Amino acid sequence: MFLYCDKMHDDDEYFIRTIEFDNIPNEVKIYQQTIGDVGHVVWDAAIVLAKYVDCNNFKYDLQEKKVVELGSGTGLVGIVAAMKGAQTFITDLPEVLSLMEKNIVENQTGDKFNITAKTLKWGEDVDKQLLYPDYVFIADCIYYEESLYPLVNTMVAISSTSTQIYLSYEERDTEKKVKLQNQFFKLLLKHFHMKEIPTTMQDPTFSSPDIHVIHLTLKLIEKS
Repeated sequence: MFLYCDKMHDDDEYFIRTIEFDNIPNEVKIYQQTIGDVGHVVWDAAIVLAKYVDCNNFKYDLQEKKVVELGSGTGLVGIVAAMKGAQTFITDLPEVLSLMEKNIVENQTGDKFNITAKTLKWGEDVDKQLLYPDYVFIADCIYYEESLYPLVNTMVAISSTSTQIYLSYEERDTEKKVKLQNQFFKLLLKHFHMKEIPTTMQDPTFSSPDIHVIHLTLKLIEKS
């Protein structure tokens, strides 16, 4: 959907995607890998969410707030949050850790760039550093049926009722993917209040009718 100039790295294992943002002075350079699973490239839904976090309609000031990104992959959304002043943790499986760390180094902007990559397998015990952030970001993580319950359980485990969660996903119209999305949102509604951010409130260029941004907050009963 979105077109960029991608540049191959010298060893051909990586290629770089450069993305400019309206409210961030530095362009963001993201290494992707030519071989790997879904977490090794930047997906359109991650770009849409990152652009929304940067746009003027995102009314929250991330300065010195605690942010956790789940299923970070390349770490794009978390890197944008860190560039906007948040204390950020980007998380994914161990095999993605080196890619996240590479992108942190590539986008290092000084002492105020406070971001850490951590391994996190959904559904398992969570590092105490990740608990109760101000914001959680999740981009395009509805892929596998076996990961739905662990993802939702992790979302519940790390959130307080004041945690603001923003989740983006791209509609996929195969029967299996539609069933997967419906199952995921049925699970979410058991635990979270949910509303969709209209495309009119998102970045005017980097938004699409088939990519959704959802706002979630934990229901009070979860912490009673």
